[in-house]
Amino acid sequence: MKTNWELLAKYLHGECSAEEITEVEMWLQQSVKNQALLNSLKQYKAKPKQFPVVNFDEFKEKDWQRILAKVSDKGHRINPWYNTYFKIAASITFLIMSLGLVYYLAVRSEPFMIVETSNATKEVWLPDSTYVVLNKNSKLEVMKPYNLKERKVKLNGEAYFQVRPNKQAPFSIESHSLTTTVLGTTFNIKAYSDSAINVSVEEGRVLVESANDRAVLSKEMSVKYTHRKLIIDSRYNSNQLAWKTGIIRFENESIQYVVEFLSEHYDRKVSISTEKAHDQKITVELKQLTLEEALEVITFTLDLNFRDSPEGFEIY
Repeated sequence: MKTNWELLAKYLHGECSAEEITEVEMWLQQSVKNQALLNSLKQYKAKPKQFPVVNFDEFKEKDWQRILAKVSDKGHRINPWYNTYFKIAASITFLIMSLGLVYYLAVRSEPFMIVETSNATKEVWLPDSTYVVLNKNSKLEVMKPYNLKERKVKLNGEAYFQVRPNKQAPFSIESHSLTTTVLGTTFNIKAYSDSAINVSVEEGRVLVESANDRAVLSKEMSVKYTHRKLIIDSRYNSNQLAWKTGIIRFENESIQYVVEFLSEHYDRKVSISTEKAHDQKITVELKQLTLEEALEVITFTLDLNFRDSPEGFEIY
C-alpha cells in the first residue's frame, strides 16, 4: 500500500471512519518506516510552527530589478501588466520555497522518539530492532530520518546498546562531546556529563571520536573521555554493566576504590573512618544485593564493622 497522505491527514485530525482507521492500522503493520513516519507527523502536528519573517517589499524590488535587467539586456520590452504579475509570482514562489525549507530543516533536526527515565531503568526497542536499556536519570533521543542512510541517536546519561547490524546504515550515538559509531555490536555508554564519559565494548568494534581525538575499541576494551582526552583501557571492567546485570566483582581491589564504586553505584555515600581499612584489599563477587547487604559481606570479609547514619554508611 502506497502512502495515502490525504488519509493520514484525516487520521491525524480524528476524521477517519472505522474502515479508514482499519486501513491506516494495516498500513502501520507493513513496516517500521511507516510507524516512524506517523510518529514524526504526530510530533510535528503537536508542536507550534514558527516561520521566518520575510520582507517582501525588499525582495520584490531587489529581485525584480535583477529579472528586469536580464530581460532588458536581450532587447525585450516589458508590459506593465506583466511587471506586476511577475512581481507577485516571484513573491509567492519565494514564500513557498522559504516555508518548505523551514519545514524540511525542522523535520530533519527533530527527534521522532524521546525516552526518559528518572528513578528506574527502562528497556527500549528502536524501529530497526536495536535493543537499548536506559539507566536511571537518562534521556535517549532518536533522530529522524532513522534507518535510511544512518541511525543517529543522542544520549544524556547511561545506556546499554545491542545494535542490530546494518552496513548500509551505521549507528551513531552523540553523547556530549563524543560520537560513537558502530555497524552492529554490544556496548555501554556512560555520559551524565561532558567532564567524564565512559564507553565499554562487550562485543564487536566501535569508533569513538571527540573534536580532536579518536579511538577504535574492540571486544572487552573501554575508553574514558576526561579533560578533552581519550584514555584507552584494554582491561575489561564488567562492573561498568553492574547497573544492568546487578553483579559487582572486585578482584584484589583497595577498600578505598570499593567504597567509591559502591557510593556511585547505589547513589548513597559510603565512607571509611578507621586507619585499619585503608591498606586492605579485597576479592569478592556481589550478586543482586542491596548496599547494606554488600557492606555486610565486605566488612565481614575484612573483619570490620559498618553503621548507618543520616549522612550515609560508615565503615569503622
